[in-house]
Amino acid sequence: MDRLNGSDTEDTELALERTEAEIERTRERLSASLGALRDELSDLTDWRSWIERRPLPFLAGAFAVGVIVGLSTSGRSR
Repeated sequence: MDRLNGSDTEDTELALERTEAEIERTRERLSASLGALRDELSDLTDWRSWIERRPLPFLAGAFAVGVIVGLSTSGRSR
């Protein structure tokens, strides 16, 4: 009977070790995924990267805003 209990204990310890190893692998994968998500989010919210990827629309927008501000502050009286 002691021999069976010893075997059960070894099986339980082996299962525990496997479970702990699986938890550690899951933590590592989660950490890598969160790091990639953080990098992607940082890139998406960085206005400089948006301008680098699509400079012409931003240049046209800046020109339009300049024209509107210039016309509204030109001092012409109507």
